[in-house]
Formats: sequence, structure tokens, C-alpha cells
Amino acid sequence: MDKMKVELSEAERMKRHVEELDCKYKLLDYKNEMLARD
Repeated sequence: MDKMKVELSEAERMKRHVEELDCKYKLLDYKNEMLARD
């Protein structure tokens, strides 16, 4: 039972990490667009 909880929290952490990376890449894309527009 506890092992399941641990695996779940690991999955949650990974998911959160991926979402953070996604955010960073979106920001980078946005900055690149702004630079290209100048």
C-alpha cells in the first residue's frame, strides 16, 4: 500500500517537472518570437 503511494508521488513529481519544463520552453519560444520581431 505504501509502495503505491510512493510511486504515485514520484509520478506526480515527474508530471509537475514536465509541466515546469513545458512552461520554460513556452517562455523561450515567446522570447524568441519577440526578438525575431524586432
